[in-house]
Amino acid sequence: MEIHGLHYSVSLVILTIVIAIVSSYASLNLSHRACCAKIAKSRLIYSAFSSLTMGLGIWTLHFVGMPHLSMGLHLPLALTSAVIPVIVSFVAPSPRVRAKIMNALLLGAATAGMHYIAILSTQFTSQSHSSIAPIYRSLYAVGAEQLSYWISATLALLTGFVFFGMYVDKRMAQDTASMHAIRLQSLFDQNPEWVSSVDLDGRIISVNAAGLQAMGYEQHELANRLSRSLLVEGEQEKFNQLFEQVTRGVPQNADILARHKLGHTIEFNVTMIPIIHRKKIIGAFTIAKNCTEQKRNEEILRKTDKLVMAGQLAAGIAHEIRNPLTTVKGMTQLIKRGTVKDDYYDIMLHDLDQIETIISEFLLLASPGPSDYQECNLYEMLQTIVTLMNAQAALRAIRLLVKFDCTDPWVRCDKSKLKNVFIHLLKNAMESMDQGGDITVQVGYAEHDKVVIRIHDQGLGISEGWRARLGEPFYSTKEKGTGLGLMVSYKIIQEHDGHIDIFSAGAVGTIVEVKLPRTPVPAPNNKASCQAS
Repeated sequence: MEIHGLHYSVSLVILTIVIAIVSSYASLNLSHRACCAKIAKSRLIYSAFSSLTMGLGIWTLHFVGMPHLSMGLHLPLALTSAVIPVIVSFVAPSPRVRAKIMNALLLGAATAGMHYIAILSTQFTSQSHSSIAPIYRSLYAVGAEQLSYWISATLALLTGFVFFGMYVDKRMAQDTASMHAIRLQSLFDQNPEWVSSVDLDGRIISVNAAGLQAMGYEQHELANRLSRSLLVEGEQEKFNQLFEQVTRGVPQNADILARHKLGHTIEFNVTMIPIIHRKKIIGAFTIAKNCTEQKRNEEILRKTDKLVMAGQLAAGIAHEIRNPLTTVKGMTQLIKRGTVKDDYYDIMLHDLDQIETIISEFLLLASPGPSDYQECNLYEMLQTIVTLMNAQAALRAIRLLVKFDCTDPWVRCDKSKLKNVFIHLLKNAMESMDQGGDITVQVGYAEHDKVVIRIHDQGLGISEGWRARLGEPFYSTKEKGTGLGLMVSYKIIQEHDGHIDIFSAGAVGTIVEVKLPRTPVPAPNNKASCQAS
């Protein structure tokens, strides 16, 4: 091809395009590897090769694309022009926007500098520089076109290394994926719990050895079988509801009864997890832990605890009742002998009242939990209790202060039993304040789904040693206390899925904190007027 007296080679023009594409891709690929490399030395090597590839690509593109007539080539200037884009390409990469603009200016200036220095080199002939080093003479003797071909071959070699690195990375990724699959399969096969995979219909795809052993089946007997068919009657509907949630992407956990191949029942704690592939649920994993033995042991432990508690209560009640009975017996004997005083009857009635109180508290403790809950507004309940107890408080020079952070703290409860709890806690607070003072009752929300009631007195406080034993039968910080009242209060709050915590308020006083599950405000009061704190 000839344009204005200059001869172009079509093959060289095509070669320039190929060089531009290959060198750019190779340089960007190496630059990406440099960014991803975790080792500093690797980043430096990748950055060096990226800059070398980019610089040589630009330089080769220039010389391969130049028309090669009879113009001479000044080799020192030509090689100098190659150094500029290489150095700037190494310095330029940066992720910051302002730095990118500066880097673009540097690369543009470097490319222009290379271009004009290279053009300047063509204005000289090698004869005008007889002092050129032998290596430059040999390179010049090769000629500009041959030198460009040599550089193209070198660039192709560098590109080959890049593609070889890509191949190695691909193989490493495949090996990593293969190892990951091996680990997952090992986790599936070697898991001591029953693990199975099911499709969206709940049909079993595969079961590990532990699952087969637990149920007494072979792999082919369970393949393509509905999971729910392994459950006892009455559990299948429960399983269907759980599985429906799993197919919506929500993991589930529940205790389920399954039927062994031989017919006996096994209780499993089952966790179901959705299998997601490309953002689509394609099935589920079922992980089942045999908890039959654990449940049996827990039941034995519960019965043992009940027996121990019954023994403690029996011993405590016998001790607490024997003392007032001894007094009553002694007074009765005196009366029988004819020794009668007016205060004998008062003493006997007092001790009989004490026996009645102990028995009443014991019966309350032994009674079953409430079965008929009703919505109750604690605001109204506590206001009523405080009004009733104001007279007792005034006799002890105590003020009852009530602070409501909300006006609609609704809970589901047995009203009479919950009322007894708060009356007992307030009586305890007043009995601890011999010098009078203030008792503050504060009601608010906590944890968004709890109602918290704090009773703060100004009594003697409580030590850590006492605190650890509160709630035990017949342990009390009061001289004539039985401890049954607080034990009953603990039991009632636990029946309501609540919690009682008692701790010292510092130098003076004790704080009793009761947390109960919050319930929505019933109609027509369809909106609570307080916010969770």
